[in-house]
Amino acid sequence: MARSSALLRRLALALPVLVLSPLAAKAEVPHVVATIAPVHSIVAAVMEGVGEPTLLLGPGDSPHTYSLRPSDAASLQEADIVFQVGLGLESFLSQTLAVLARDARIVSMAEVPGVHLLPARLTESGNVPAAFGRDGASYDPHLWLDPRNAQALASAAASILGELDPEHAALYAANAAREGERLASLDEEIYQLLQPVEDRPFLTLHDAFLYLERRYALNGLGALTIGPDRQTSVDGVQYLRLLIRASGSVCIFAEPQFEPRIISVVAEGLPVRMGVLDPIESGADPGPDFYAEMMRANAEALLACLA
Repeated sequence: MARSSALLRRLALALPVLVLSPLAAKAEVPHVVATIAPVHSIVAAVMEGVGEPTLLLGPGDSPHTYSLRPSDAASLQEADIVFQVGLGLESFLSQTLAVLARDARIVSMAEVPGVHLLPARLTESGNVPAAFGRDGASYDPHLWLDPRNAQALASAAASILGELDPEHAALYAANAAREGERLASLDEEIYQLLQPVEDRPFLTLHDAFLYLERRYALNGLGALTIGPDRQTSVDGVQYLRLLIRASGSVCIFAEPQFEPRIISVVAEGLPVRMGVLDPIESGADPGPDFYAEMMRANAEALLACLA
């Protein structure tokens, strides 16, 4: 009996060690924040099976007009990595990251190896509606709308996450490889879908779709406004109406985040159809499948209006 009691006492003393040791050895998954849903989706695909990144801008939010909430500030303070687009797109973060996320690694998609940047398109007045980027040149910041850039981000995210979390580095790499294959397949799917309408001219509300146009050789003529917060002059409206008549533009695309009144003004009395494109896709649920759903939705909207 004494021997049994002594054995139980020894087992009881050993039990907490047996239970706690695996937990103590388990590495902590990095706290990751992504600014917009397309970037969040790509990073979420790389982290699948390990953890989930936090998204700052939810459905319907625009980086052009967004203001940080207290919950956003808390997420940034806890972040180990922040993934953003860069090139001035997230202007609401310009003074914030250095304060709230001073210990985090800041990763700008625009600076990721393999990302291809396009110069911002000049307006009819010679204005450049985008932020300054590498070497002082002005680049269009909507670079996620080219799936090849999304592939580059997936690869970079896996490498960076693997550095901070070596225990899961192999899984991050495998996820990135799988996501790269999915994105390559998506790229070919969209190319085949849009090939029949690649010559059809169109205009957009603001110049957010240059990467999509160039990747699939579409005939985008430009935008109705320099930026979502800028009004088009009377002369600008007349120029756009002449452009529509001269080019035979068949469609003008609005965006769900912005007031489309300028479209009605420009299109009044002209034989032009209306469509909707969304560079951030305000209606879909964020997550690993979001990016592909967004790209397909825009491709289908282009086809429907231009066909």
